[in-house]
Amino acid sequence: MSEVVFLIDRNIYYKYLAPVIDEALKYHLKITLLHLSHGTNLKKGDDKLFYYPQLSQIPQFHKKIQHSAMLNDIDELKEYLKRNKTKLVFSLHPRNRYGIEASDLKWVTVQHGIDSTKYPHQETDYYITYTKHWLEGNSISEGCKIFEAGLFYANQEFVGIRESVCGKYNLDPDKKYFLFIPLPSDSPQNYIFFPNKLYAYYHLKRLEKIELNILDHLKKSLKNSDTELIIKSRFKRLLPAKYREYGHIIYDETFHPNTISELCSISSHCFINFMPTATTIELAAFNLPFTFIHYPEYDKYVFSHIKNKMKDIFLPEKPTSWVLHTNLDRLSDATNDQQGFDQKYITQYIKNSNYLKLNLILETIVKETFSNA
Repeated sequence: MSEVVFLIDRNIYYKYLAPVIDEALKYHLKITLLHLSHGTNLKKGDDKLFYYPQLSQIPQFHKKIQHSAMLNDIDELKEYLKRNKTKLVFSLHPRNRYGIEASDLKWVTVQHGIDSTKYPHQETDYYITYTKHWLEGNSISEGCKIFEAGLFYANQEFVGIRESVCGKYNLDPDKKYFLFIPLPSDSPQNYIFFPNKLYAYYHLKRLEKIELNILDHLKKSLKNSDTELIIKSRFKRLLPAKYREYGHIIYDETFHPNTISELCSISSHCFINFMPTATTIELAAFNLPFTFIHYPEYDKYVFSHIKNKMKDIFLPEKPTSWVLHTNLDRLSDATNDQQGFDQKYITQYIKNSNYLKLNLILETIVKETFSNA
């Protein structure tokens, strides 16, 4: 039986690869999940520790996975691929990221948000992207076949109905929900754009205090409505117990379906605090308007580390409502004057008329790879 390998450097990679794996399982192929531990530091206190790719965190698929294994480094990966004469690999990174040269082995790179644009040159045989607009300015190996799949991991097909999502997170399906994206980290060292660690420590404490004031204001303004807050954080920022006074705290509980898409599907508005975030593209997939809580005094730092392209993706001019953190009375009003995402933004970054469903993309890749095997 021909083998297809999926590379999992962190457990969160399943957010992007799981829908592709589900499609691959429809074929008479040996599907192997290789978890690579080299990319995650198991050092105590590392905020990426929660994303260590434990084999126990393999999601549920519609069919049983035939084989999975843990590899320690790239040398072991190369040896595995050679020993098993692997013909097809799916990864969130191009082959040159692993130092693997072009050969009979076919390589499929799957886009994972803005991080996929970090490589100036990408060696790959196939590229599954949301839209080709994301790849502008990037060099892709000659002969690579590019598929535009739209934001394939964020759609209602994978998420399910409102009642099932609410049941999963113990939420009342009859209530209305606003999504709140808090500060991304409580570690000063992760705010690399600040001048130094002391400056970052002082101002992070200030930002955390302001964030609690914002949440307190939102809770009071929603008191007489049937609306509640969902505070969606990540495991790299574990929220203090006090945050539970303001709303439902939810982390990345599952990757297939992925939690942020589930929460977008049941929310009517989103608040993003302080920093631009890749969550914007998931919001756009569900046409969910959002309010960016703005701190102009930090703009020279916050926007200094992102390219214009990233800013355009994270903070489109439409439909974002920019509300100053000093003008909290404007927050509740902002939820009433938002329109859906601009169609130009959707076409550029989420889905255009050229998109193909994953089943058609997998059909092409599998046929071309194994027709002569």
